[in-house]
Amino acid sequence: MTDGEPLAWSGGDRVVVPMPEEIDVSNSAQVGERLNLALLRGVPMMIADFTQTRFSDVCGAQVLALVRGLAAELNVGLRAVVASAAVLRAFELAGLDELVPVYPSLAAALAASPASDDLRLVHRDLPGPS
Repeated sequence: MTDGEPLAWSGGDRVVVPMPEEIDVSNSAQVGERLNLALLRGVPMMIADFTQTRFSDVCGAQVLALVRGLAAELNVGLRAVVASAAVLRAFELAGLDELVPVYPSLAAALAASPASDDLRLVHRDLPGPS
């Protein structure tokens, strides 16, 4: 995460939070802070955008799991956008893909209706390992 990178951008009833290229123990606290601050914007939906994230160890999944708890307390929907098979694999290993709807693109996450967040219906069409 760089100083010039926006914290988040809002579009109507959602806030989109871009994630860094890599997430590990060295920056996971910053990532969590960024997501928590976005939750406080008072919108009903937050999208954690991992489109540019090429590596995430279990710390990235743990942070999102913690944020999911706060989102539930605040009654804020939470979606994740994951374009990398390697990042999705880290989410799967942590069981996060069973807790947070994961979309293959930001466009898909933005276009989805709340009903499509049923974890059994979320479409994940990712390329092979990257």
